[in-house]
Amino acid sequence: MEQSGKGALWINKRRAKHNSPDLTGTVTIDGRKYFVSAWHSHGGGGSPNFNLSLSPYVEGSQTKAEAKVAAYVAPTYSEVNGVDDDLPF
Repeated sequence: MEQSGKGALWINKRRAKHNSPDLTGTVTIDGRKYFVSAWHSHGGGGSPNFNLSLSPYVEGSQTKAEAKVAAYVAPTYSEVNGVDDDLPF
């Protein structure tokens, strides 16, 4: 496990669209692991910079997309259809 406050980024070789991140990786903050996505851009003065996005890491997932799928909890039939499950039997 990475030390708290440290992480790593790699070139995103799976970049499928122009808005996909240029770099991806992980970082550990206060003992919690996060996915990091970074996009290379140029600031107001033309100087290069990176825009970052963090999302929770799900153990066993390889990518941010896999983590979203693993963390997704499908709504129950009752939640979708407004059915009251508090039946007396």
